[in-house]
Amino acid sequence: MKKALLILAAVCLVRAAAALDYPTRNINIIVPYSAGGSTDLATRAIVDTIPPGTLPPNVMFTVTDMPGGSGLVGINHLVNNVAHDGYTIAAASGDFIYSSVRGVTPLAPDAIKPIIFTQVDPYLILIKTGQPYTNLKELVAYIKANPGKVKFGDSGPNAVTRLVGVALQRALDLKLDFIGYDSSNESILAVINGEAQLTSTHSTAAAGQLRAGEIIPIAVSSKERTPLFPDVPTIAETFPAEAGEVNILSTMCVVVPKGMDPRITDYLQKVFIASVNTPAYKEKIKNFQAQDISHWTVQDIDNLFPSLAKYYGALSK
Repeated sequence: MKKALLILAAVCLVRAAAALDYPTRNINIIVPYSAGGSTDLATRAIVDTIPPGTLPPNVMFTVTDMPGGSGLVGINHLVNNVAHDGYTIAAASGDFIYSSVRGVTPLAPDAIKPIIFTQVDPYLILIKTGQPYTNLKELVAYIKANPGKVKFGDSGPNAVTRLVGVALQRALDLKLDFIGYDSSNESILAVINGEAQLTSTHSTAAAGQLRAGEIIPIAVSSKERTPLFPDVPTIAETFPAEAGEVNILSTMCVVVPKGMDPRITDYLQKVFIASVNTPAYKEKIKNFQAQDISHWTVQDIDNLFPSLAKYYGALSK
């Protein structure tokens, strides 16, 4: 039954493309992070699993990695340097919202519009296996005994991975030494190599090292436990009095620039909704250790960025 629905959706999209005279050539997706990172992998997964026959003949999505500025270089390029004709779109994360509400970029949160979310999950607090501390309470005690000496690796000052550490530091009156890396992959390697004692990252970036047992998760940044790691406590439940309201999520999505033709936006959104509902995509997400959010409605998609802007703005004061 589901396969029949996917085929029907593909047929409808082909007809819609013919009526729009779009797309007639390849569509490029800018990934504003390094190749092999969480956003890059999630973007390629949704592109690779678009059902056959969904796009017009000889049309495909291409992916271009454009890292820098915790995602700002690529998003600025999308908004300011290319035509808003649907042939260049982008991947994005909550880092853009965090930068926007802090005034790091002149772009407002609504300069881009999410059309599909690929991942919405908590960040993991990760440490190297075999340390004298094995849970968050023990780590916090160690940090307090060594103020300013414990290094927190993250993806830079404008990344939400840094916000996780800042929220932890502020709530628990800690003194951490923050070290910014170009990607979550690098911050994970820093923990494994002993350059940093802890990091926060999405599980996709850490999947290989988690399976190998090189690192262990000691907390998640959401207010409730994640079904992906049901035995890992939240920051909020570990320190309910001090950090009971911490609820920071890792978000990855595909976006279009504000003001693009709504017919093209609607067409692209339907293409990606078809993709996230395929068994192939769901299998990839499972392997990434990410939650399946293919059930999200268009309203769910529209509501998330404004809510993130409000929450991150409050945390940044």
